[in-house]
Amino acid sequence: MDVVTAVSLAGALFVTLLAVTFGYFVILLLLVHAKYDHLPGPKRTSFVLGNVTELRASTRSPQNAIKLPKDHTNMKPLSYVKFTQWFKEHGDTFVLFFMHRAIIITRNRELLKLIFVSGDPRDFPKTEAIKVRYIYGQRYLGEGLATAVDHDAWYIRRKVVDPMFHRSQLQNSINSFNSTADEFVKELQEYAESEEICQLSGLFHRATLDVIMKTMFSMESADLSTEFHRRAVEFVTESFSAVQLSGIPLIEYNPMFYKHRRDTRNLLQSFRTVGARFISARLEAVVKEEEVPNDLLTAMVKAHLDPSTGYDFQTLIDEFVTVIIAGMETTSSTLGLIFLELGRRPDLLTRLVTEVDEVVGQKSFISNEDINRLSFTSMLIKETLRQYSTAPGILRQCRKETTVGGVRIPADSTLIVNILGANNDEKYIDNPEVFNPDRFNPLSENRVSLFSFLSFSLGPRNCVGQVFAQMEMKVMIAKFFQHYNFRLDESETFHVGQRATLFALSGVKSVIQAR
Repeated sequence: MDVVTAVSLAGALFVTLLAVTFGYFVILLLLVHAKYDHLPGPKRTSFVLGNVTELRASTRSPQNAIKLPKDHTNMKPLSYVKFTQWFKEHGDTFVLFFMHRAIIITRNRELLKLIFVSGDPRDFPKTEAIKVRYIYGQRYLGEGLATAVDHDAWYIRRKVVDPMFHRSQLQNSINSFNSTADEFVKELQEYAESEEICQLSGLFHRATLDVIMKTMFSMESADLSTEFHRRAVEFVTESFSAVQLSGIPLIEYNPMFYKHRRDTRNLLQSFRTVGARFISARLEAVVKEEEVPNDLLTAMVKAHLDPSTGYDFQTLIDEFVTVIIAGMETTSSTLGLIFLELGRRPDLLTRLVTEVDEVVGQKSFISNEDINRLSFTSMLIKETLRQYSTAPGILRQCRKETTVGGVRIPADSTLIVNILGANNDEKYIDNPEVFNPDRFNPLSENRVSLFSFLSFSLGPRNCVGQVFAQMEMKVMIAKFFQHYNFRLDESETFHVGQRATLFALSGVKSVIQAR
């Protein structure tokens, strides 16, 4: 066989292989479309891509500044606007096509009850396809509490973590809340003296990271280098951006994203190595029967030494990463959004400052009793979480065919519970677009129902640290307004950005003023 013939045969074989692959992919698309075409949803703009174009456009962060209307209704990410439109057009459950995958989006009240409360959690587990378990093949959150797929394995590990968030342990955390808030207040002093513009979001990141390291891992601020803080913040923000980008079709194979994939894998591996060092040091101390703190890290290490828990070393690192992300990013983002609302609502700011003055005054230590009396602060936090749930959606797998309210969900379907959609569903909540903390007034006749406040999820897989986070935010807010007032700088854009979570895109640009 001469060279020309060999090349021709190779070319023909390659073309045939391409044709067979394309034919297989087309058949796969047709089968997926047939499986889900009974569900309502927006029209596919492409046979191959499905609704990818609209999805990508809706999850981008806006770039241009916006003018605030007087009704205070426009601080929402682009995804909220698009999904609200789809809910109005197609109902509370609809399907989107992402190339050969179908994703069912829901805020249907009956289906939410089944998923979170009344159904068997094994029928609606976290999905293995969730991008935060692995990114580009590199382990990220893996089998941590937030992402573990096996319900029985998750349940064993949840029992290890739960005691760290019981009332007695939370009482012990109040010292750390106060000491970190004092350091935060001290750091703000130079901004108050210089009247230099301050991006509060960055300071909230550092403060909330300090709280987590103190309470969960018994690491004081003095023990943590500036480099650790920088790396931790970079890890969270860059990894969340990677999660967002990983939704681009075929990005795992696109040569244009080679550097991004390599850098992301290196980032994840590097920070997991940091976690491994923390864990190894504590593990060695426990094995040697040295005196160790009664904290989450010790509880997890002891569970690791018990083979029945299934806590292997990599899962310990998963939990370390999960706790830092959950404790730092979500809390700091919520604080940033609270201050955005306060900056444009002088009526709310006045009520908050009045409460802080009456309840806390000039106390140097904010006690548990003080925290419980900060009722308006609590209402403010909850309304922020309702309207700007930092985690806008939760992924679940529907393992068995399920029919709810006349809507049939095929077996092995991927579901996204749209938290923002449920929290802002006008069928169940009056004027959901208006920021109104009084919705959460315990004396109100129209209090927000459980299924209109899903920011911490519901049922057995709810957020284990929800009380912890709210106590921490109350102390941080009260300490701030004991010493300072603030105004938003005119350069603040008021945009809500979206990575894996929602956040104040401009960083809450503020001018700090001493009281």
